[in-house]
Amino acid sequence: MPNAFAKRASPSSHDLRELILDVATELFVRRGFADVSFGDISERTGTTRANIHHHFSNKQGLALAALDRSAADVCQRYEAILLDSTASLADKLMQCLAYNRERYQVFNPDGDTGQPWSLITRLRLDAALLDSQCHAVLRSVSNRIDSAIGAAIGIAIARGDLFAGAPVADIQCQLVTLLRFNQFVVTDTGRFEGLERLYNAVSGTILRAYGQPV
Repeated sequence: MPNAFAKRASPSSHDLRELILDVATELFVRRGFADVSFGDISERTGTTRANIHHHFSNKQGLALAALDRSAADVCQRYEAILLDSTASLADKLMQCLAYNRERYQVFNPDGDTGQPWSLITRLRLDAALLDSQCHAVLRSVSNRIDSAIGAAIGIAIARGDLFAGAPVADIQCQLVTLLRFNQFVVTDTGRFEGLERLYNAVSGTILRAYGQPV
């Protein structure tokens, strides 16, 4: 697939603010917060540092805007999957895996190179460098995903995917860990296949232990 973050020929073909956010997101994910400068973004976007400052007063403001946008996309996608009352829990986990593969391929268009792909996860590693507003967004992401997972387990019990006495808190703990630490599994192994195995293992373990007999 084409690289979604390739340098544009001219920023006039795209809203400048969104272009800056696109490039900043890529650089933050690949390099981390500390190793990205307005000069880097200026070079990639073909605009001036003054224009970047006009839209984002400083790097913290830029990180916050990029994080806000990414958080909204990620939370909405996970919620759409997890809160669907028509899909089984097993299907939802496979949809979450497919969503992460889609995101992974944006940063790894040439195959299994093991490059990071999640801005949220990358900025969690840089939390000590971020301001309180960024911390609040990161907490909000965790809370929304945790809540959606809890609701998905409730739906699974109501559907009969899991038996009524299934330990909700224990299952939620496993699924929260699975969804939050996607990126680390891949970067540790260098292959997306490792994450696929983990999703299948967690899904199979939960359903064998707490699933209703078919």
